[in-house]
Amino acid sequence: MRSSHTGPILIADITGYSRFLNESELVHAEETLSALLELLVQQTRPPLVVSKLEGDAVFSYGLDSTVLHGQAFVESIEACYVEFRRALDLMVLNTTCPCNACANISSLDLKFFVHYGEFVVGETAGRSELHGRDVNVLHRLLKNSVTADTGIRAYAMFTKQAVDALNLDALTDGMTQHRGTYADVGAVTAWIEDLGPVWEHAMADRWVDLTADEAIEVSTTIALPVDVVWSYLIDTEYRQILIGSDRMELRNARNGRAGEGSAYRCWHGSRETNQLIVDWTPLQRIVTKDSTRMGGANFTFAVEYLLEEDPRGTRLMQRSAVADGLVIVKSVVKILAPRLLTAQFQRDIDAFGHAIELAYQKRAETAAAGPWTGADATR
Repeated sequence: MRSSHTGPILIADITGYSRFLNESELVHAEETLSALLELLVQQTRPPLVVSKLEGDAVFSYGLDSTVLHGQAFVESIEACYVEFRRALDLMVLNTTCPCNACANISSLDLKFFVHYGEFVVGETAGRSELHGRDVNVLHRLLKNSVTADTGIRAYAMFTKQAVDALNLDALTDGMTQHRGTYADVGAVTAWIEDLGPVWEHAMADRWVDLTADEAIEVSTTIALPVDVVWSYLIDTEYRQILIGSDRMELRNARNGRAGEGSAYRCWHGSRETNQLIVDWTPLQRIVTKDSTRMGGANFTFAVEYLLEEDPRGTRLMQRSAVADGLVIVKSVVKILAPRLLTAQFQRDIDAFGHAIELAYQKRAETAAAGPWTGADATR
């Protein structure tokens, strides 16, 4: 029996493929398309679900109670775009074939269209199919005047319905508003994010390294996908569990987003710590410089948080090292780390993992598909 759902619906559309195909050798062009589509399918991770491939595009959806919201949702799209661009660059670098298809790979790019609404999930010839007015709205958006009006070639388009439902309002300050009229749909208001700067930022060398022999390392495995763990990792309500603080707030957010230059300010009793973000790689890595005062002296910790896919879900690793402070403080940390600090950090990271599993389970209880688990997830 078919049932109605609400949630985000998304199309990742390869830009310029029709021209690429017309001007290229068919066999090599199809090989390129297959490789890029496979990449997009792999990057469409839970809680989003791939519905089907549509020529040179991937159509996916999410169920309301399990989807990401706010910055985490936008960054999941940005991360997909970065991987797509990396793949294009590698294809260009690695090919020695002189044919037009291989020579024209760099002309391709990617666009995302995101809408939110009601849809019915059915099955046709063994494949899931989405139906409904909002599905039609999403597909109409592919024929638009964004590039002609703005000059932006690679972008993510978020309709007003998506912005409202996914709590993206604060993030639209850095986007371009666009209004268009579409056949059988009428006027649609949307916001356009230029993905060009996202790629440029990803290519910048911002890596901050921690000295391995001085680092305190703990880790935990969480039975949730990377995208979901990331969304909780950047949320102050749950991040304060990770560092064992009483309360936390975000400072210096740009366009409503945490990132490099922003800071998490937290309190452990009366002691205040400022966590300045010095490296921010969505869905993968955060590095903070944590400044605090202990024993009448100021010192700074460098703390790295790493996310990796794991057969059981996601492995979250935390590495900490004293970056600046009194020599005696560094010596004390080295002595205490194997016993006190490592034990406390491990308790905190385990508590964080347990808390977000429970929180997500509670959200997932109302979803028709049920909660995601590492064992039975389909990609």
